[in-house]
Amino acid sequence: MFDLAPALGLADQDVPALRQYDTVLMTGGMVRADLVKPRHVSALLDEGLDARRIVFLGGFRPFAGDEAELARAIGIDANDEFGAMVAGMKAAFGPLGEAVVAGVEESTPFGSWRELRWSRGAMEFVVLAAPSSVPESRRADTADTYRFWAEQRRAPGERNALMVTTPIYVPYQGAAAVQELGLAHGLAVQTVGTSAAANDLGEFSQVFTAAHHLQELRSAIRGMRSLRAALS
Repeated sequence: MFDLAPALGLADQDVPALRQYDTVLMTGGMVRADLVKPRHVSALLDEGLDARRIVFLGGFRPFAGDEAELARAIGIDANDEFGAMVAGMKAAFGPLGEAVVAGVEESTPFGSWRELRWSRGAMEFVVLAAPSSVPESRRADTADTYRFWAEQRRAPGERNALMVTTPIYVPYQGAAAVQELGLAHGLAVQTVGTSAAANDLGEFSQVFTAAHHLQELRSAIRGMRSLRAALS
């Protein structure tokens, strides 16, 4: 199973095809990912990648399980996904100074959204918690975050984007990105995974089991089927 992971797109997919993108997008997730993804993007920039904006997309998801304890152990001072994304962005690119804040507060956090935006020269750094398309019952999912950013917060004139996520999620999130950002909003989009170096958190590094891989294969199949239906 693990030997086949690269061929299945679940590993070793960390090299961008281009050297210049209008935007680099990251998706929020469990607390490790909120630190690892900006670290990988920072390394890509150091290696010569050119981008106008670095955007971190997620939602208002409270920490669950051991995430609060793990956050403290890896140096993240936060209580939820949005806070962890902000902390991860600052750790990779800070100091960023004062943010320009935008957003709407609804009666349910699933319907609320909030954006923090920093500028450094010609480059922008953005952390965005998107609202759910079904705010009465669930938080924003990956498709919701893509759609809200593309329709409400994307800068005019953007033509392409690089999506950065955890390697095991590349097939599913890549399919969703092509469907939501490519077909629906005309962006050329590539999805890559974070590198082994960025993923290295020592004793706190994430270990993916065979069960994780099988679950993501299932998600990838669903994502590809949805994309195929959208293309039909």
